[in-house]
Amino acid sequence: MSLSQSVVERQLQNLQEENTKKRISAVKAIWEISKKSENQRELVVKFGVIIPLLNLLNDENNEVQIYALKAILCMTANSENQRELVSKYGIVGPLLVLLMYGHEDSKQHAVAA
Repeated sequence: MSLSQSVVERQLQNLQEENTKKRISAVKAIWEISKKSENQRELVVKFGVIIPLLNLLNDENNEVQIYALKAILCMTANSENQRELVSKYGIVGPLLVLLMYGHEDSKQHAVAA
C-alpha cells in the first residue's frame, strides 16, 4: 500500500489537536507508518513530521512524548542520512530537555536514544 501525503497531513493536523486522545492516535499512527520501511520513513520525513514530533516531546501527556520519541528514533535510527537528520532538525536539544524535565518513562526512552 502506498503512503499518501493526505494520510500524513491528516495525522499532522491531529498532532495539533487539543484533544489528547487524538494526539495519541496521530503520533501512534505516524510511528506505525515509520516502522514499515525505509521508503515510508523517507516519505514521512519529506512530508514534514519531524518538527511537529519534536514539539510533542514537550507535551504534558507522557504517552504522547513516548510515541513521538519512538517515531523520531525510528525515522533516524536506520536512516542512511541519520547524522544529517539529527543535525538539520536539532534533535539533540529537545532530547536533552526531555531528559531534564520529562516524565520518568519518557526520560528512560530518551536515554535509549
